[in-house]
Amino acid sequence: MSTHIVPDFEVVDHGIEHSQYFQGCGTAFTKFEHVATGCGNDFAEAMEDALESIAQQHSDIDFPAFEQAIKAEIGCKTVSWPESDAVPEDAEDCYYYVSIRYSLPGRIACDQCSAASINGVFCHETGCPNSRKTWDPERGQWIKYVTCFECGCEVEQGEVCDCQNTEAAQ
Repeated sequence: MSTHIVPDFEVVDHGIEHSQYFQGCGTAFTKFEHVATGCGNDFAEAMEDALESIAQQHSDIDFPAFEQAIKAEIGCKTVSWPESDAVPEDAEDCYYYVSIRYSLPGRIACDQCSAASINGVFCHETGCPNSRKTWDPERGQWIKYVTCFECGCEVEQGEVCDCQNTEAAQ
């Protein structure tokens, strides 16, 4: 598996919030597919938590290069993350929150709806004609597959299964 840098990302510094009132962070109305939010006692801990979330989902990302790209974006010129306000020790249930919105190269998109990626699962809108289809990157189109009644294999809709072709030849 090849590694790559996440080329398109955005860092959202939410600052210190109470856990009951933090609204979260999403990708709606943005150009990004994924978001990871981290929390901690300061910016550095929250950023490390968000990066750890991304690492658990995407093992093909070059994380040292990704970290350097983030540091360059936020203007950090040191090896460590920038200093920030820490959560006061007497602040109960308060955390520092940081989110990273990002998109991976080779994004799959639907030309029939405003599809979304929810927890890494591609989801079409209700009623989309491509909703039960599979993306074929070689052909660059959505293909509907059906199950063969004889052998249970997945076959492109309108095509004849190989098991039918071999029975007809015998």
